[in-house]
Amino acid sequence: YGAGRRIYPLPIPKQEQQPMRTIRSSLYRVSAGTGVLLDDDAWEEIQVPDTEEAQKADFALRIAGDSMEPIYHDGDIVLVEKTDILQVGEIGIFL
Repeated sequence: YGAGRRIYPLPIPKQEQQPMRTIRSSLYRVSAGTGVLLDDDAWEEIQVPDTEEAQKADFALRIAGDSMEPIYHDGDIVLVEKTDILQVGEIGIFL
């Protein structure tokens, strides 16, 4: 995938009628710590609320580990936007 990826927490739907969108999600968990490689073939499609962050996202990943707490917890799903540059203070996933 190249350089860094900007991540956003998966929003919680505020109402049952909120529009949803389909996004690719890796079947592998991304390590919050030492890192793991993602398999290009292990993806599924999930439904996420159709928010501004979801519209920017290229895919979703599930967090494994606790090194990013208290912001991200083991099992959280994050939305990932491909980018070549992260600004100071932004959280990213690096592949």
